[in-house]
Amino acid sequence: MISNKHLSTILLPLALSCGCGGQTADTNGDQPAGCDQTFVAGEDDREAIQTALIEAGDDTTLCFSGTFEITTDRLTAQDKVGLKLRGIDEGDGVGSGAVFDFGGTVGPTGFKFSNMTGVTLENFSVLDVAGDGVEIRGSTDVTMRGLKISYPESGNSDNGAYALYPVESTNVLVEDCQLENASDAGIYVGQSTNILVRNNVASGNVSGVQIENSMNSEVVGNTTFNNTVGIFVHDLPAVPAGNGGIAWIHDNESYDNNTVNFAPDGIIAKVIPPGLGMLVMSIDNVEINNNNFYGNNSTGLLMISFKTVELLDSFERDPDPDYDPYPETYYVHDNMFSNNGQNPDGLFGEIGFDQLGDITWDGFTDPDKDNADGSLNLCIRNNEGTYLNMNLVGGMGTHTEDLTPHDCEHPSLSPVDLDPAS
Repeated sequence: MISNKHLSTILLPLALSCGCGGQTADTNGDQPAGCDQTFVAGEDDREAIQTALIEAGDDTTLCFSGTFEITTDRLTAQDKVGLKLRGIDEGDGVGSGAVFDFGGTVGPTGFKFSNMTGVTLENFSVLDVAGDGVEIRGSTDVTMRGLKISYPESGNSDNGAYALYPVESTNVLVEDCQLENASDAGIYVGQSTNILVRNNVASGNVSGVQIENSMNSEVVGNTTFNNTVGIFVHDLPAVPAGNGGIAWIHDNESYDNNTVNFAPDGIIAKVIPPGLGMLVMSIDNVEINNNNFYGNNSTGLLMISFKTVELLDSFERDPDPDYDPYPETYYVHDNMFSNNGQNPDGLFGEIGFDQLGDITWDGFTDPDKDNADGSLNLCIRNNEGTYLNMNLVGGMGTHTEDLTPHDCEHPSLSPVDLDPAS
């Protein structure tokens, strides 16, 4: 008797030669509109899918229907042009087009793509990966749309670090996705350029949305709740991309981000105190406007220098003489704040604060730069909410709620253009 595994080995070349890829979507062999190959979930579809990923030519669309139980290894592709993966089932909710269930044993990523040009992933779910959900590295023109990435147990430090993990890439679009329970970030975009993160929902993660050491990012229309920190935009030392800059954060809703930090020990995310609607650290040229921050116990918006991290944390890190720890040119305006800072994490209590503002600043500025022309100013205007300067310079300073020094404005940032040639 021929086993299912041996039968799939015999039939696979025929399936690929007829352009069907696994099982056909219907008995006539016709592909759904826009699909070059269609896969329907069976007992063990991983081999056929992986073969199609390896053999895909330029501008190939692979379509998926059903729930795929991936139990042996992750799915990978590299050096492809115009590859698209799309779930095609009709259903309600984000990611309903198809499901890839990795059963909690397959990792360190569910999908891994590298050196891609024009890669698109849309309308499917990635569940229970023993690692990161989807990693795309060193690629150009990346689109991740309508994806659901979820880990089944909230607050578990063994969950994958990143649900969506585009890194070292250019022209990155992440939109209409749902991210749950990642032990570092639901959406992490790092060391990248031209980034648009819009209309996503992130909950139960350590960071809902995280932009790290990247240039020219726009975070708009997202909803982040029940994370440790809703939105986290920052630069770190000893990162190959160097210092980032130009981040426009607007029209987001970030609330009740009070989840206890469950990041594993030994990573920088572990030091983030819970209760933050948004945390901005060290990165330069940031505009924050028309957001709604509420119900975040520590503070709605926290702006700090890496000097504060060094002051409060003994985490060891490599020296970086080119790293600029000081934030410069921030414009915070026309945001709504309510019920933030009423019960800050104990870390703030240790430095003398049992209550913070809706907007909170650590007070650090670069002592080696001349601010006479106002170019380094933190400008804060037209916000509904309270303000606190913790004034941690030199250790523990005298705090102030005076906004007068911040009555200024910077030029507004421009939308991110993911197709500069158009």
